[in-house]
Amino acid sequence: MNTLSIIFGAVSLLAIGLLLYVLREIRALHHSHMSDKSSELLNQNVQSMHQRLDAATKILNERLDASHKTMLNSHESMSKVMGTVGQELGTVKEIGHQLSKFQEFLNSPKLRGNLGEHILYDSLAKILPKDAFTRQHTFKTGACVDALIITDKGHIPIDSKFPMEDFQALAKCEDEKEIARLQSAFNRSSKKHVDAISNKYILPAEGTVDFALMYVPAEQVYYEMVSGDHGVAAYAQQKKVIMVSPNTFFHFLRVVLMGLERSKVNDEAEKVWKMLTSLQHDFTKFGKQIDILQKHISHASSAVEGVSSDYTKIGLKFDNIKQLD
Repeated sequence: MNTLSIIFGAVSLLAIGLLLYVLREIRALHHSHMSDKSSELLNQNVQSMHQRLDAATKILNERLDASHKTMLNSHESMSKVMGTVGQELGTVKEIGHQLSKFQEFLNSPKLRGNLGEHILYDSLAKILPKDAFTRQHTFKTGACVDALIITDKGHIPIDSKFPMEDFQALAKCEDEKEIARLQSAFNRSSKKHVDAISNKYILPAEGTVDFALMYVPAEQVYYEMVSGDHGVAAYAQQKKVIMVSPNTFFHFLRVVLMGLERSKVNDEAEKVWKMLTSLQHDFTKFGKQIDILQKHISHASSAVEGVSSDYTKIGLKFDNIKQLD
């Protein structure tokens, strides 16, 4: 709006200036009693000024129209941008709301445990065959482990555990003395989970291997457990508990899968060997029967030859009797 006012003001001043100039020329002509030729020249000048004024007015109008269109386009573009920004802000707000709900969800130990189990089961299902693991296996002691990997060397127990509250408190703290205290609390909680897995799920008498896996579904928590000189990793190794994160667990499962496939190949090879051994036994038995049959045929052939010889002798005797007659 300020630009339009300035342009209109400039046009008005230009028109007033031209009008004053024309009046001054007319007055000068009147006082000096100029000739008709001067009057004609004055008229020509006036017409020329009118033409210039019209041309200037046309140019100004065109520029005003262009400026107006530009302002309208700018306003429309700005409205679109503001609308898009509003939508994006709404999306960001919704994401923030969902993150808040998810944070509230993680604050519940039971729900957080269910989430860890779900991630664990999803990893198992993506790598291993369905018959290579079980969920929620209950031992004779009554202890229930999250998952059990089945191998011919023994079953591998896996349980999802992680001290999330202690880790969050440690991650938020900035005071050095408080950090040391929270670090000790985190280490104690981690070792407590290790003890629970070692004592409850490593049961060779029930077919398990002599170690168990502690599945930590959060990479940052896992890194905090195994890094530094906190002693958690060494303690877990002493208790025969292997701590794994989603990344390391994936590689562990790949190794297990290779072992299962190799075992399957060995099983198939053993079956083929048993079949070949059985076939060899049958072939040997068949060979013995062939030998017996050949002996019987040989005896029968000898008997046939004996019968044929006796028949010939009897025929000769009948011929001799006929000659006596």
